Amino acid sequence: MALNQSDRFDDVVNEEGIDYIVEETGEKRKYFYSRSAFWRLIKDLLAEYDEHDEWNQRIVWSNLYKIAPYTTGNPNWSLVKPEMPTYIECILEEIRLYKPKSVLFVTGLDYLAPWESEPTFIDALNIKESKENPYVLGVGHYENSKILVCVRPEKKKTDEMAKIIKAAFED
Repeated sequence: MALNQSDRFDDVVNEEGIDYIVEETGEKRKYFYSRSAFWRLIKDLLAEYDEHDEWNQRIVWSNLYKIAPYTTGNPNWSLVKPEMPTYIECILEEIRLYKPKSVLFVTGLDYLAPWESEPTFIDALNIKESKENPYVLGVGHYENSKILVCVRPEKKKTDEMAKIIKAAFED
């Protein structure tokens, strides 16, 4: 599956879906970013800040790992591990460049520190584990950015998650 994403994130608000072709079979399909729990959470969180209008243009989004197989989602760990220090430095540079007030990792802690005795995002971003609420797993700071790590939103009420995440950012 190959999907194109514009830098304006227009795809995430397209209710009609995005056409793509399954390379292996040639079958035409549609993908709906708007049905993704991840994007629903982001939309709900921005709504908590009264950023309803053009919410998709009010974010900076980045992949944790800067590689992915062309036809599937996340890369397997054998592709990630050799370049982990590079991915960490890329995220740090993105934070230095964009200077966000808030950074949200919608990953769980395991994606930020997949191996013991190896460099981690957790160390680089000064993230400490949090058990304050069921959705926020870690809190950190880097430069002037507050960082939260939350659980992945699959099968969760994203509007409820958004309220709790906003409160954690404001705490």
